[in-house]
Amino acid sequence: MRIPALDGELRTAFRKQQRIRGHDLAVVNAAAAYAPYRGVLRMAIGSCSPTPVVLPPIETTGISRDALAEEVARRAASATAPIDDVRATAAYRRAVLPVLLRRLLRDVLVGGDR
Repeated sequence: MRIPALDGELRTAFRKQQRIRGHDLAVVNAAAAYAPYRGVLRMAIGSCSPTPVVLPPIETTGISRDALAEEVARRAASATAPIDDVRATAAYRRAVLPVLLRRLLRDVLVGGDR
């Protein structure tokens, strides 16, 4: 398999929510890659389904940040299937996921709080 070279800027970010400091186990995590020259956002979500979930690419041209956050949250909710386990309940994961994704979007679109 060949991975093509990038033909422009690519911004990436990763966020992880964990409940106990010192543990590397995420309750919810997500990664994003944004190609501003193409207006395409890619996102992946972990710890919210039996396997990681990759959302279909999202076209960002002409869409506000709030509308983009709503679209990402809608797609994430329909693509994930959180479970209850020792780290967190499914309800907690469903509540935290949109907050984590909004922060991740801020990071990748405008530089966030780094």
